[in-house]
Amino acid sequence: MLKIPTKTSAQPLKIMLMIKFTLIFILIKSNGCIASGLGSQLDYDLLLAGGALRTCSSMSLRNCRVSDFSENKKQALLYQFSSENAERFLELGKSLSVDNKQLMQLHSTLLKSYAGKKDKRLARSDFFDALISYGLTDEFIRKLADPLYFAVLDTHEATQIDSNGLRKQEQANVGWTNSEATQDIYQTFVDLAKHRVKGNGRPRIAVVTASSRDPFESADFYLSVFDSLGADVVWLPLDATYQKARFIELMGGNGCQRIAEIRKEFNSFERERIYPLRTALQLQYCQQPELLRDLLANVQGVFFNGGDQSRTLAALTNPLGRGSVELALIKQQLGAKQLVVGGTSAGTAVQSGGYFAGAPVPMISSGQSDSAMQNGAFPVAVASERCTSNCQQSLNADALTYKPQGGTGLFSLGILDTHFSERDREARLAVLAAESGQRYAFGVDETTALLVGYGESEIQLRVIGQNGVFMIDRAGSQYTVSESEDYTHSRRQFNGLANYLPTGTTARFEQQRWQFLFADDQITSRKKLNKLEQGVWRDKIRQWCNADKMIQWDHKSYVVALHADSNSKFFVSDGDEDRHCGYTGLPFLLNSSEP
Repeated sequence: MLKIPTKTSAQPLKIMLMIKFTLIFILIKSNGCIASGLGSQLDYDLLLAGGALRTCSSMSLRNCRVSDFSENKKQALLYQFSSENAERFLELGKSLSVDNKQLMQLHSTLLKSYAGKKDKRLARSDFFDALISYGLTDEFIRKLADPLYFAVLDTHEATQIDSNGLRKQEQANVGWTNSEATQDIYQTFVDLAKHRVKGNGRPRIAVVTASSRDPFESADFYLSVFDSLGADVVWLPLDATYQKARFIELMGGNGCQRIAEIRKEFNSFERERIYPLRTALQLQYCQQPELLRDLLANVQGVFFNGGDQSRTLAALTNPLGRGSVELALIKQQLGAKQLVVGGTSAGTAVQSGGYFAGAPVPMISSGQSDSAMQNGAFPVAVASERCTSNCQQSLNADALTYKPQGGTGLFSLGILDTHFSERDREARLAVLAAESGQRYAFGVDETTALLVGYGESEIQLRVIGQNGVFMIDRAGSQYTVSESEDYTHSRRQFNGLANYLPTGTTARFEQQRWQFLFADDQITSRKKLNKLEQGVWRDKIRQWCNADKMIQWDHKSYVVALHADSNSKFFVSDGDEDRHCGYTGLPFLLNSSEP
């Protein structure tokens, strides 16, 4: 019998109440085993990075060990006050469904800021600081509806021209990046694409930047990332705007001619002014979609950027939510082993979907662990990322939301989550797995990637990069929700099994069973590893790797308890305190604290 403490509102720092319940760990048996040897040369089909691939670029010099960029390269997004920009903003605002009082107040402040700043070009933070100094408040800006907020930015973004009269572009260089793990992840993707090239030619990689609100701005970075690694790289102008315009065309309308207007529906404004060539390319592909499909059919890799996975999914489905012809082509090429698909952050999360054990695999879209334990998961559209409180929407940005029908479905073993240990996302992943009925769920840490290879009867995984992949197994687990007597709040309890696969770990899933091969040695006694700056769960395990005691801690709105049993296995390099503590079959419990 384990006694799990909860906090009371009267004495939050002391354990006053002990709630007894039995962890039925004896029923939760892992169906995995430690493999004696797994292949290392599988032709991996997916590279799923957890985000934070901190890459050296002309706009991110802090990530560089070398920074020899030309002055002709873009160093920052710049914004400029002018009477012309203010008037364009006003006219644009009148065409949007926004608060007219806010619109006029913004317009007045923009004119005052111009009088004070004249034609100075400012970074985004300095731009908003100027608005505050000339009459607005920080709260006013935070509570702006997304259309007004982004309309202000887009109408005041300054065009940047280099000494040759061309648009300045951000340039990235993976070879100059100071993170070896980031270099390894990008290089692995290029190598996997090159493996699919007939002969000794350069791999051709397409990048999709639809996860960003402004995919045109993000394109420069990813094009130069893969160019710096010797690949031929092209940009695919797929986004929600493109798919809606094509849908209108198929319905007999003039979607392509209206593409600039359609773009406004997705809070993207005046992109033709800043990116004339890129917007013209999107228009051309809209009018001649066969060109885009021919291009997609002749690449060996497709890479999706980070941002918002809901935007990425909208770039691959039509307005009715049905898969696009481009997504169908990607699946076809992937199944024929002619294509590798990669992504980071949102570009990873969007890949979960399809069916596992007869149940649809959802796509997580937003949320935090504390909100998940307090309120559960909501199968609704993601809230605005700018919303913090008192927003004009049903949910705040910290609410756990998901898409029940999933994302692309390229990964169907379970839910995919990213920025995982660093943002303490274990509880949000567990709650979503329980409420959506998923057996497995995977959380990829930052600067880390999960490789996925599909065989005829097996799936093989490999972890590369800096950290690891957290994996939940819900076999025999329990999840309960209880309401207070006045129905003002609910409490949740969840128990299950956790695995943590550090870099170098290989796993094989075959005949509904897992085999794991760790790069480190199995340990039989407690080992204390160096403390990390981020990731409470990961750090607690590092302090008590293979401990025979129960580890427990409070995490704001819930309590976490871990207790190894005879089936738990731990792995770490002998004498290396900087390695992670890997493990399989570790029973854990989450229990809501009292409000």
